[in-house]
Amino acid sequence: MYRDSTLLGQTVLNINLGEIGKLLVPVPPRSLQDQIAQVMQEAYGDRQKKLQQAEQSYQKVIDYVFEQLGINLERTQRKRNALVPISVLQGGRFDFEAVVTVQDISSQFAEHETTLLEEVVEQTNERITPSIDSPDEVVNYIGLANIQSHTGELANFEPVQGKEILSSSPKFAKGDILFGRMRPYLNKVWIAEFDGICSGEALVFRPNKSKVDTQFLHTLLLSQLTLDQVVPLQSGSSLPRVSASDVLSVKLPVPKDLQKQQEIGNEVKKRRSEAKRLRNEAEAVVTAAKARVERMILGEEIVE
Repeated sequence: MYRDSTLLGQTVLNINLGEIGKLLVPVPPRSLQDQIAQVMQEAYGDRQKKLQQAEQSYQKVIDYVFEQLGINLERTQRKRNALVPISVLQGGRFDFEAVVTVQDISSQFAEHETTLLEEVVEQTNERITPSIDSPDEVVNYIGLANIQSHTGELANFEPVQGKEILSSSPKFAKGDILFGRMRPYLNKVWIAEFDGICSGEALVFRPNKSKVDTQFLHTLLLSQLTLDQVVPLQSGSSLPRVSASDVLSVKLPVPKDLQKQQEIGNEVKKRRSEAKRLRNEAEAVVTAAKARVERMILGEEIVE
């Protein structure tokens, strides 16, 4: 079984190429090959359509939240301007992207209630080293590869043995929000569905439930508004990262009315469930097609 060494901190297992060359592969008649190709082509076409529908559904969830807040994101897009007050530069970073972004974001919601992320969440950084602390236990380890970009859904997750994780890993609890700090433009933000540990490239935020609704906040963090503030602050060329302090300084339109947030959050949860259903259906189409192909090759399904 292959393991990504960048995620689990272990050596990648290899397969002997000579042994692969000795594998027996069934080669059906050309007519059957053509039919198999047609089945898979149609399946992947259907999958792509459903995935597009799902992506649109996730985006509509974000649009819904801002509509409920009375905010038109199209009218609040960043406008680049090289002329900024000297007060903005003093004591800050002399970085064109960062300065202009922070200035524009801070002014575009002047008529709305805004708050810093650090005012509604607590960053937690309790860590363990599973290979030392619990080598024989099964642990829920989340790497950035397990979080889908732009949707915030869990992907390709399986628990692993503690001895497989050599690095110090932050702990998280169910309901925490994991925010990918490496390559932040990939937009990986996940609400923890269980307790576990994660890659050090994820920041762990614990929402203050007396101030903010988790589903509501999660949607804001997945939005272009957050990307516009965070991405310009990344540093590094090959694997850019953003600091925890920069993420915590993000300004978000969070109403003081917690009940309003919760009402929006409940609707968000229902709409995300529908989008997730579409994604699951997309994958099920391909799975069913592969099963059919196997039956065709084994002669269990008669093909005309």
